[in-house]
Amino acid sequence: MRTRSKTGGQKAARNAAPSETPTVVTEVPRSPTLRERHQDTTRDVIVDALVDILEHSGPFEFSFFELGRRAGVSVRTVYRYFPTRESLFDAVSARVNERVGFREYPDDREGIVNLTRRLFPAFDREAALIRAQMQTGLGQSLRMHAQKQRTQMIVDAVKKTAPNLDAARQRQVGGAISCLMSADAWLRLRNTLGMEGQEAGEAIAWAIDSLFEAVVVENDKAQSGRKSNGKKKS
Repeated sequence: MRTRSKTGGQKAARNAAPSETPTVVTEVPRSPTLRERHQDTTRDVIVDALVDILEHSGPFEFSFFELGRRAGVSVRTVYRYFPTRESLFDAVSARVNERVGFREYPDDREGIVNLTRRLFPAFDREAALIRAQMQTGLGQSLRMHAQKQRTQMIVDAVKKTAPNLDAARQRQVGGAISCLMSADAWLRLRNTLGMEGQEAGEAIAWAIDSLFEAVVVENDKAQSGRKSNGKKKS
């Protein structure tokens, strides 16, 4: 019986066809085109013009014509990027949110409490813009538009925290929290008690967290009640 020499085995291994290594294709993110960058720039110019008008111009009768004039673009261009007031107000609300330090509304108890702590000091930093939102017709329209989104977000968070409560109760609690987490609460504490944003934010965050805690207790009772009723029926 012949045994294959070690040297022969090594030669055979060297002469064998190399194994194929699979090619890994890495997708490179596409850079925005010049036209896309121009579109983003124009959109930002329009949004920033309206924020500037809101912050510095006092009472202002809103019109797409006046906005285009202030932004240095035609009315047609304004309508191209923002076909409706709602789409424009959405963009401006997002920009104001960025100014006060957040991009998206949180959807749970912890996120809402933490946002409140950050929000009230930011109101101090952006006091002129926040006051303009509260005192001018345009600002009030923008606030009303944003408040609907914020209130619905809070109601959804209450539903997540207390799914066993009926819809009317969830809506009541969400509405109360929405009133607390607002520029109105910030301004009242500032004007009546001289609170800075940091202190006011801690106070309101505590109140909101306490409401959530009460809701958790109420939710547990509702859940226990349903279980008891289920046992009685069975």
